[in-house]
Amino acid sequence: MEGKTTILLVEDESSIRRLAQRMLELDGHRVIEAASVRAALAAAAGQSLHLVITDYKLPDRSGEELLADLRVQQPGLPAVIMSGFGSDILEAPPTEAHRTLFLPKPFGRESLREVIQAALAP
Repeated sequence: MEGKTTILLVEDESSIRRLAQRMLELDGHRVIEAASVRAALAAAAGQSLHLVITDYKLPDRSGEELLADLRVQQPGLPAVIMSGFGSDILEAPPTEAHRTLFLPKPFGRESLREVIQAALAP
């Protein structure tokens, strides 16, 4: 992929969001960050996103609900859902049209890199 990958990062815990944003930016990604679904939808408006990384449990709605809304505008948008609860929280299994991967919390830079690479793979 040429140029910077634009990633929407949605996490309500500011310390986790800042740390993940720093890791992503150090790897050369452009990061748009938000702390809620409402803020994420506003920040994503008019943007061409390559990937969404979102917490599963957000203050106003779930990460899966956010993805459903974003995919109306960008069908097939790849995503990563983060959670400390385990991957069995995901309501729908990933499909070719809706690639959604899971990243357990806590995570390190290497596991974040790996899940991004897998999410963006053709």
